[in-house]
Amino acid sequence: MRYLGIVILIAIGVPSVANKSYTDYPQLRRFFPFGVYIAAERIADWTNPGSPTHFGRPMIEPYRRDLEDMSRHYINLVAIENTACIPVPIMKQMLAEGQRVGIFTWASENALPPDSEADAYAKSRISQFRTEKGLLVWSPWDEPYPENMEKWLLWKKAFETADPNHPVIAVTCGGPKGFESYDVIQASDYYPIYVDNPDPWSVRPFVRRYIEATTKPNWFVVQAFQGEGRRLPTVAESRMMTYMALAEGVKGILYFIYDHLVTHYNYPVTPQWEDIGKLGRILRAVGPELLDTQVDHESTLVKFEVEPNSDTRRPSDWPSGICSVLRSPQGYAFVIVYNTSTESPVKVMLRSSLPHKISDLQFLVETNRDPTADHSIELTLKPGDGRIFLLDDGTHYKRIISRVRSNLYMTERQILQAERDLAVRWDIKTASLDSLIARSGRALEHGDSRKAVDLILESKSSLSKAECAHPDFVSARRALEVARESLWEYDCALSKLRRDQPEQWSDSMKWALDGFISRFLELDHEFRQGSRSVKERAEKLVADILKESRQLHSSSNEYTTNDAIAALRR
Repeated sequence: MRYLGIVILIAIGVPSVANKSYTDYPQLRRFFPFGVYIAAERIADWTNPGSPTHFGRPMIEPYRRDLEDMSRHYINLVAIENTACIPVPIMKQMLAEGQRVGIFTWASENALPPDSEADAYAKSRISQFRTEKGLLVWSPWDEPYPENMEKWLLWKKAFETADPNHPVIAVTCGGPKGFESYDVIQASDYYPIYVDNPDPWSVRPFVRRYIEATTKPNWFVVQAFQGEGRRLPTVAESRMMTYMALAEGVKGILYFIYDHLVTHYNYPVTPQWEDIGKLGRILRAVGPELLDTQVDHESTLVKFEVEPNSDTRRPSDWPSGICSVLRSPQGYAFVIVYNTSTESPVKVMLRSSLPHKISDLQFLVETNRDPTADHSIELTLKPGDGRIFLLDDGTHYKRIISRVRSNLYMTERQILQAERDLAVRWDIKTASLDSLIARSGRALEHGDSRKAVDLILESKSSLSKAECAHPDFVSARRALEVARESLWEYDCALSKLRRDQPEQWSDSMKWALDGFISRFLELDHEFRQGSRSVKERAEKLVADILKESRQLHSSSNEYTTNDAIAALRR
């Protein structure tokens, strides 16, 4: 009877794969994703020995650098397409690298065998990842449609049987129809920023359709790419689409696609990517507190006033600003407001009903100071910008403030650890840094989250000072920056030549560029391993780039590359 009792307990206490919910997966319970997609082509370059950017070994080094760049921009989830093309050992290494810097992986296999081989495929490949802590979720393939439902369910079952620890989710662009009853998470993508008729305002009804169709959490994929008649959204458009989706109740934000945000292997970053990092710091701190909230469209807890502003593109029936209340079952709420203009600032005012007060959570994240709780707040929002507030009667204020600070602390500490690892490889003294980190941890353990955040931010400053005091590190890093800038200038000159003077283009020019990229990636890898020979070889790379640039007969490119060398020698 004792053994029978145990069997019955297990049968009742553990949900079947088919009935699992969001909270049945430990990795999802307090996880608010702030992520990016990464292109399948980039994966192919890393893993294909024939690729010009492959320098003689599996290309985990560029991916490690990608992850560290993402981590510095507060990313905690990377969605990788076409993972079926990545061998299991390399994939496991990629998961481990992500886990090292606090980034989970959403793996979308895509290149699947015939349906008749679903169980065998999942058993031989997917089952090997069931214990991988760096993996968050699976997708058999991208953007399934309702007409594929039978096929989708076949592969979903095969995946979740082979790996019951990581759920299968769907990201759809044609609406939630057909998937409401089957997925732990609904994910949706929508790309409305066209070259001729950009329409970021259409995100609101699109997201609302998903939110109202199911009780399952929804993640929204924000457009961050150009091509196919679309252009890269401006910073204001990107911000507005993000806050708009949050105000409709999404439980996660991703951007498609990383490659267009950084534009190239050697990272001349876009203003959009830098701004996403600023949003990430806010949402990594506040996002987890939004997970159990629901939008209250009829709320009378707060009165919202907004002054008119102008926008030549905004639909005429839209107000200048929008306010949304997200209620928690625990008795408090969050208020999200945003400017609906991508061209003009707007002045807004919030007034709470008694006894509730409004507290600016973004002020807390930006300054680490307790926000004032007041019955009214007045502020001006930049084009497309938004703001997140706590609305509370005083019962939950201290607890929410402490939790937001704790979220911020854990995020900043995670990012700091990756930077510290690099410093150690360069023999940079970290004793004072380690002392500050230890003190911050003790402060958090004793419930002083404000002191913990102060100390972790002081730790970041301490590390920066230690790096600046190490001349070899500074000169090597600067040499790499100049090489990167020079390589980018050369690539831009090549693109211009190919577009404007195609008769002068030759494959040898592309081969030269591929060779420079390979050398740069090798140098970057060695820098991250603490190599002291990087500076001289980076100077040689810049000189070789300049030599090739002169052959393009582009005076502007020659000038900028000469400037780069002059900067390097200074």
